[in-house]
Amino acid sequence: MKTVAFLFILLSGIFYAYGQDEITGEYFAKTIYPDETKEGYVENTSYNYVTSIKYRSLKEVLEETKETAENEMWTKEKLVSKIAAYKTIGAGGEIELYVERIILEATDLSEYTIIVKDTLNKELFRHHFSKSLPQVPSKNRNWWNIGLFYLPKSIVVPFYVYVVEAGERNPYKFRVFKVR
Repeated sequence: MKTVAFLFILLSGIFYAYGQDEITGEYFAKTIYPDETKEGYVENTSYNYVTSIKYRSLKEVLEETKETAENEMWTKEKLVSKIAAYKTIGAGGEIELYVERIILEATDLSEYTIIVKDTLNKELFRHHFSKSLPQVPSKNRNWWNIGLFYLPKSIVVPFYVYVVEAGERNPYKFRVFKVR
């Protein structure tokens, strides 16, 4: 019985070790697995953590901002100001990085860099996150953190997002493409 429980825990953890695929709105961020390409494969020594991204276009960010403004009854000035800010700093949309780790220090976002490349492998954007305190685990969860990177210029879909974690041998690689 202990062996079966151990195998279940081990196999459950392996799923999380490679990152998760996420459909969010119009776009899909697909993890590139080792059998598809050797690029992006991360040889992990621990099995209970998550690295994932979500991409939202500027259109999606603005729609959500308008919805939030309505729900929270913002003033017109506040809404206009937020929309102008997003159009200035995030013309290409936003990438959300989510990390979950057993060790507190491993969820400090200063350990992570995002690199965005086009389909020809040309680097378009690079962002190194600044220090950020992780969120306290609750129930059966690990330490976790979320970081946002606003793409300063429009981007052609599909594209690749690499997540580089300090101390790891290879980056995670995600392919972002339109699904609707």
